[in-house]
Amino acid sequence: DWSSDVCSSDLGIVIGERALWGQGAARRAGEALIAHAAGLGLSRLTALVHAPNARSHALMRRLGFVEAGHADPESYMGEVVPVVRYERELGSDSPHS
Repeated sequence: DWSSDVCSSDLGIVIGERALWGQGAARRAGEALIAHAAGLGLSRLTALVHAPNARSHALMRRLGFVEAGHADPESYMGEVVPVVRYERELGSDSPHS
């Protein structure tokens, strides 16, 4: 049962099998998650990306997310790195919906 104050959610995609990288699996998963979130009536999705992860930054942009700030640094590949926050508006007024 959804509360009426729920309007946004976090999006996360991890493709661990390197053989699938570059095959569009993450893009298709992201598109499906975005469509499902919109169907639930959510108005915004957010995603966090480790600064050095160029593929994830490119994916977020392809999915219509825009950079919206930073989160606390996190461990990534053995070092602590900055984290970029992305947002995507959903709904009829969104240019990417």
